[in-house]
Amino acid sequence: MSKSKAKAEDFSKRFNELLAERGWDSLPDIELSKKLRRSNTTVWNWKNGIKLPSLDTAIDLAIFFDVCVDWLLTGRGDKHPGASSGSSDENDVLILSRLADSDKGHLKALFHSLADANNKGGKSSNGD
Repeated sequence: MSKSKAKAEDFSKRFNELLAERGWDSLPDIELSKKLRRSNTTVWNWKNGIKLPSLDTAIDLAIFFDVCVDWLLTGRGDKHPGASSGSSDENDVLILSRLADSDKGHLKALFHSLADANNKGGKSSNGD
């Protein structure tokens, strides 16, 4: 068995576990594909260990199911975000990854503003 086939089968076990947790393990693929916003073929391939999702899709699935991407793809690490005593930086990154794009843009602008103020030796724009 090829390495990629084994990885797809391992992913399939975790994917099917998540479906079962939601009571979706008996849903027809067409219903499931609507919920996941993916094609029937794609969902069938994941359920049956034929293919792995792309990294972007795996991130979307992890957010959708509220699980860690590392766990979803590899089975390593904690299943759910914040389940370990991981660093607050790791938790912060996870929280930031879930923000809407517009909110990410606002935060990015704030960070740049703070960095500019810090580089100039001045105060932040809000007077703090």
